[in-house]
Amino acid sequence: MRDLRSTRLSPAYTKRLAAAWSLFVAFYQARAPLPLESLRKDSVAAVKWMCLFLQSLYETDRLTKQAVGRHALLSMEKEMKELKGTLQEAWETLESWRQEIPSQMRVPLFLPALLSMAVVARLLARSAQGTSGYKWMAASVLLEVGFFSLLRPGEMFALTRQLVSLPGQLLGNAASFAVVGIIGPKNKKQLGKYQFSVCRSANATAWLTWFCDGLLPCERLWPGTAKDFRKRFKLLLKYLGLEDLNFSPASLRAGGATYLFMHGVDPSRLKFYGRWASERTLAHYLQESVTFQLAHNASARAQRLVALALEVGADFLAPPAQPLSSLFPRPAARKGLAAAVSTDQGLRAPALVTPARSWEALYPPPR
Repeated sequence: MRDLRSTRLSPAYTKRLAAAWSLFVAFYQARAPLPLESLRKDSVAAVKWMCLFLQSLYETDRLTKQAVGRHALLSMEKEMKELKGTLQEAWETLESWRQEIPSQMRVPLFLPALLSMAVVARLLARSAQGTSGYKWMAASVLLEVGFFSLLRPGEMFALTRQLVSLPGQLLGNAASFAVVGIIGPKNKKQLGKYQFSVCRSANATAWLTWFCDGLLPCERLWPGTAKDFRKRFKLLLKYLGLEDLNFSPASLRAGGATYLFMHGVDPSRLKFYGRWASERTLAHYLQESVTFQLAHNASARAQRLVALALEVGADFLAPPAQPLSSLFPRPAARKGLAAAVSTDQGLRAPALVTPARSWEALYPPPR
């Protein structure tokens, strides 16, 4: 059994605190005439030297060093418990710095771009072999699950089969939506270590059901590394001419939140859906105007390629009739999308599924 008091902080967080404290100690010892221990009984001097340290960090790199200053302040309260509650001026100095830094706004991915990326990934899966093809198919499913479940990238990569509840698996879960479990999320201190999210799309749930068939309970839905997913994500953007719009895997959660908000889901419900601790945090994601702006500013080539992918890849909007296990491994079935879209040639999708409806019909707005 572990000692609760000594292990209340994670090793990674403890390491960050120690690193920041070491920087402050080095800063102080290089400039101060008195030993470090003298600060324990002199809160005025402690505040003075901490503010000088914060100023030094600010002048070095105001955009990235703020966290170091915060960790140094927390460490001072931890290492010199006599000073706790007396460092208000230093905390106010840090807050002044924080307010100057622009908020980090997540760029929301809009639905047609999301679906075109999923389609391209499935086309690439059909043209690849073995593990590579499987990863492209997994990426295509997780793109939709991340978007409609409002998942953070780390939560998406950590999903295993046993954390996915498909329609009908839970007593009372008669809806057409899947539920995914999340263990140890970013905001676990505010909302708990164990959380859940609903995949609010029947068609995305159908893809998830198809992909999970045959997976062992402990198997991860994403079989590679986070770096591998991001690499494929960037490649999909490049194929569709969207690489200049600053989309990232974090855009899935932002895009899903913006999509739901634009279709009438009020912020209080959306806060619960996305497990945000406050509506202030949620405000970073509600950027419907940004979404419209991005769609408008996409190049003519990008708009053409997105439309082409949705038109030619219409049969890849619904899950295949064959199980996943029958598709991998297999020989290459077709050329990759890159050559086709570079010349805007039509792509003939193999007859894998029931004749497709439009993407608007498969992904109706939330009710």
